[in-house]
Amino acid sequence: MRKRGRLKKRPFLRYFFEKPFSKGKKCGILSEVVRKGEFRVTVYTHSVAETEALAEKTASLIHAGDCLAFEGGLGAGKTAFVRGLAKGLGLRGDVCSPTFSLVNEYRSDKLNLYHFDMYRIETADDLYSTGYFDYLDTDCVLAIEWSENITAYLPENTVFVKIRRIDDQTREITITGDERFEDSGD
Repeated sequence: MRKRGRLKKRPFLRYFFEKPFSKGKKCGILSEVVRKGEFRVTVYTHSVAETEALAEKTASLIHAGDCLAFEGGLGAGKTAFVRGLAKGLGLRGDVCSPTFSLVNEYRSDKLNLYHFDMYRIETADDLYSTGYFDYLDTDCVLAIEWSENITAYLPENTVFVKIRRIDDQTREITITGDERFEDSGD
């Protein structure tokens, strides 16, 4: 098991080590084992473009049937992450927050992404009215903002993405998931 706090370069995040950051800022990546079979990666980004680039690279680890549960305050960068994820999955179209529509659909011939906003969900009946349960048994990717409102209804093996606002531009992004996020030893 890895010591907590040790920085390790991650192959799927190599992008961040191959180019300099804006204003010379460095990106630290903390990789740790949470418990057997569960891994956590924390990355710091310094702009919306870097957040989107991280998500685009992370998309290479995402498969049909995956659920990504986002947590973070207003303006944290959840939609920016989903925008980069959609690009990395090869989906076209403008990605915007589904705040009022509750779910936005981004389709392609290969894979569909369903982007939910659960901010206003307070009860199981509210959740049922979104059609959320109908999407669980499909070969699509679910991206769920404000997932903390529906924690009890998230599928097993959900990938958790927590985004914390450090300042106007800097974000701490923590991704917790299965062995796909394990250190390969590079």
